[in-house]
Amino acid sequence: MNSRGHLRTPIILWVVISILLAALYYFLAPVLAQAGVIPPLASDVADNAYQIMAIFTYLSIPVFVGVVVFAAYSLFTFRSHGRPTDIGPQIHGNTRLLGWWLAASFVLITVLYVIGFNGLAQLEAAAPASALHVRVTAQQWIFNYTYTDYNISSSTLYLVENQPVEFTVTSMDVHHSFWIPEMGVKADAVPGELNTFVATPNKLGHYTVRCMELCGVLHSDMNTNVVVETASQFGTWISQQMSVRPASMFAAVQLPEAALLDASGKRS
Repeated sequence: MNSRGHLRTPIILWVVISILLAALYYFLAPVLAQAGVIPPLASDVADNAYQIMAIFTYLSIPVFVGVVVFAAYSLFTFRSHGRPTDIGPQIHGNTRLLGWWLAASFVLITVLYVIGFNGLAQLEAAAPASALHVRVTAQQWIFNYTYTDYNISSSTLYLVENQPVEFTVTSMDVHHSFWIPEMGVKADAVPGELNTFVATPNKLGHYTVRCMELCGVLHSDMNTNVVVETASQFGTWISQQMSVRPASMFAAVQLPEAALLDASGKRS
């Protein structure tokens, strides 16, 4: 078989297998999500992250298949039968093919960069006027949530469906990490600094905040509950908390303002 024939066969295999795997992923992903293998999507950030991961997956399929197919084809087609007794033929590169490969790689990386940068920009966008402001204070081994609009604190995170939330994350002792898998949000909690981002929960339900930074012997138990409820339910909870809170509740979990720095290095 000439060089064109050797090139044609793996290319056909590459295209066919890539299409089959992409189709398999297209039909299998919803089934896995419904079965609970993939966490439910419960915020706008999670929706966008899922779309980005789907795009990344579709783009990575032909890259992975191409590497495997060409490597396997070369391994079985050009393998030596027995111990070689002479020097193999000289192999010369294909400059044109190499140029196309580099160009395609550049385009692929650029597309991935733009998609990822847009997702990051959404998290770091300014909070809308209607946003609920929640300060997340981590300490060994619990998260506390301060609703700065109401001067109320809670060890359970209550959020409103379809209302944007501006999270401001910090720590009182060591490094922690604030993570809600279903909402696709994760932020480092660093002593003396503020890490701020915006997300909008869009699905009613109960979820879990987990710490994703090793922070001590009880790190694995550093989980708190998240409740996404309707605006009326949240309003009722706020009224109840304001009627029964002790005078010291707000100050108990708030770090001294002079000790906190935001991302720009300014005092909070």
